[in-house]
Amino acid sequence: MIANIAHADSTTLDISNPQLGFNGSFKIGRWTAVEFDVNGPAGASVVPVVRTADPDSRATLQPLPAVTLTGKPVHVQGLIRSGRLDGAIQLQLYSTLPVADQSPLAQLSLRVDQTSKWQPLRQTTQLWVTLGKQPFFTKGLERWNQARSGLVRIVELPDSSTTFWSAEMLDGVDALVLNGDASVSAQSSQAIRDWVKTGGRLIIPIGDTASILNDSPLAQWLPLKPTGQIDITKLSGLNELVPRSSTLRTLTTLPAARFGRNTGAVIASGLSEPLVVRAAYGVGHVTMVAVRLDSGPLATWEPESQGHLAAILSGLPNPVDVSAAAAARAEAASELNPAAVTDLQMQLNQSLDHFPGITRSSHWQVMGWIALFAVVIGPLDYLLVTKLLKRPEWTWGTLLMWSLLATGLAVSRGDAMNQSPAVARQVDFADLDLSTNSVSVHSWYGFYSDKTQRLAVNARPQSEFVSSPPDKSRLRLGWADRPSEGFRGMYRSGGIDDSQPQYEFLEDQTGVRNLPLDQWSTGSVASEWTTSPTTPLPVTAELNESGINRVIGTVRHQLPGDLTDWFLAYGNFAYFDRSGPGGQPAPLPPGETWDIAQAGSNLLRGRLLGMIEQIALQKDRLEGEADLRRSAYDPLSANPLLIGVTASFYEVLGGESYTGLQNQSLGRLDLSELLDLDRAVLFGRLKASPTQVKVGESELPIEDQTVLVRIILPVQPAERSSDAPPPSDILNYRR
Repeated sequence: MIANIAHADSTTLDISNPQLGFNGSFKIGRWTAVEFDVNGPAGASVVPVVRTADPDSRATLQPLPAVTLTGKPVHVQGLIRSGRLDGAIQLQLYSTLPVADQSPLAQLSLRVDQTSKWQPLRQTTQLWVTLGKQPFFTKGLERWNQARSGLVRIVELPDSSTTFWSAEMLDGVDALVLNGDASVSAQSSQAIRDWVKTGGRLIIPIGDTASILNDSPLAQWLPLKPTGQIDITKLSGLNELVPRSSTLRTLTTLPAARFGRNTGAVIASGLSEPLVVRAAYGVGHVTMVAVRLDSGPLATWEPESQGHLAAILSGLPNPVDVSAAAAARAEAASELNPAAVTDLQMQLNQSLDHFPGITRSSHWQVMGWIALFAVVIGPLDYLLVTKLLKRPEWTWGTLLMWSLLATGLAVSRGDAMNQSPAVARQVDFADLDLSTNSVSVHSWYGFYSDKTQRLAVNARPQSEFVSSPPDKSRLRLGWADRPSEGFRGMYRSGGIDDSQPQYEFLEDQTGVRNLPLDQWSTGSVASEWTTSPTTPLPVTAELNESGINRVIGTVRHQLPGDLTDWFLAYGNFAYFDRSGPGGQPAPLPPGETWDIAQAGSNLLRGRLLGMIEQIALQKDRLEGEADLRRSAYDPLSANPLLIGVTASFYEVLGGESYTGLQNQSLGRLDLSELLDLDRAVLFGRLKASPTQVKVGESELPIEDQTVLVRIILPVQPAERSSDAPPPSDILNYRR
């Protein structure tokens, strides 16, 4: 409970100057910055609350830190999530928490749609942010929108006055561009660092600003830095990245940054020096361009080539290449298609809602029973009362009889199918990065309710998973994304439904109170937390590159339990243990050193496809439908391991062309790019969960829990020439 210094009169309170996202643009389902000013009588204390819709159209109350008024405007800032494209966002002021049945002291409603100042974006829309004017990216990315509307949104922010006060405010940003001489404060640098660490993409064109960049706060953490300044006359390496592009001609020398040997993967090279280099940082990466892009021949290049090169610099797929079939699948996900699995996140949601111990009639079975009832009260009832009984006036009584009989059968069948007590399922992705000594955990939790109730749900990190868990301010819990136009999807029309009960998040965003659940229904939440322990992570590794896409060395872990279903991925190859029965992998226990020289190896994509097919065969054997020829991806599979493997190596597997699913919500879990950036990934399953979720007064029994551990290991690269061309497959994953 937050105590007031004094209660403010609602007539004296004012909310003004609202700001949402980046110049009004923000992504649905992502953490978004909200800022506004509050004015009122000095000495009074109020609690700002933001009211938004979740994917089910229920109102959620997201409190921000309490403020004490001074008689002058007080600036308020915080983080929120919105779950509907058309959902209005309401800024409210309350006297205390929890809100319960209070009425707001003041309220400002923001109209949110594609025609207003505040424009929500689908997760399929790429959001680019630049510090300062970047005509190269503006013209190139806008050409994508000319090919197909709504593919990309680019936001230019002032260089000198922009402050990123939290990494989470960048959650919806796909790529961030800033020049080497950008004015970046220490606070903004830390936010950008934490954002890149969790999957962000940072692009830095340098030119003649190498020394300025090396003196900026960014230099304290950037995984690669320019080592000097040179002049160049050729940009042919950039032409080679963009097929059929016009030749970049230079009449004079261009100032360019010089990069040292083995400081990153060379994406494009000039005559003697790299032009574009990239290095991993956490699960994201930083790309540096030796020359400026806002001046010279690149600034006046044709927009098609600018857009193509922009996609390469970011590592994002060119949105023009998004298949028309994907758009058709999204549009086909209607209210009458409850599955509506068009994105990998939707498949994960269905897995969380899948409780094998609770039988459910399929939607086709329900429609069949409805059709049978219509036949009974229609033609059969007519034949009974008219032809057989010769008393057509009895139809009113027989209609009531059939209705009561159908109701009794439905209630009886419902009771029989829902005898299970409350139970839960949990899926965790735990990323341990040795190069930054950091841990990042994403958890999803689905639960079944055996009665109608209002619940409190809380999450906290498990202290036994890492030696120093994060403080609670870095853990955030909320509803799970549903990137779909189908049933319960975020892209449906409509906003807050005031006929449904609302619920409230905790002040520190580690839980929710009064979450409404109907009898025999399911609910789900998602949480994420990060930490950088003061002690080393419980993993040690010494890995060295022994050839193109090959690695040697040893790995050892001290995690709480054996790793199962594990393998090491690097470049094009997967390395796996073969000491188990029949040459199968044996569990990797804590404290045991694994020597890769003794391991088996295979092409990575082949190994992944083999795992997916084996999972599918296990399911088919249980259902009596084993088919050794099966190889197509099953988007309706509820197996968390299959979903985890696919999410972790989505592009390696072939992306949407293989799965038939988009990967927007879980895109940052894809580690495919790291495999070409001197990083290996040790993937496996663990029994100990990194996140504890409490529903109500106790923990629910876990019917199924899958903990997927992805340990990101630095690999010492082999000595390379600084002007050596990049590997032929660095921009084309192993498809």
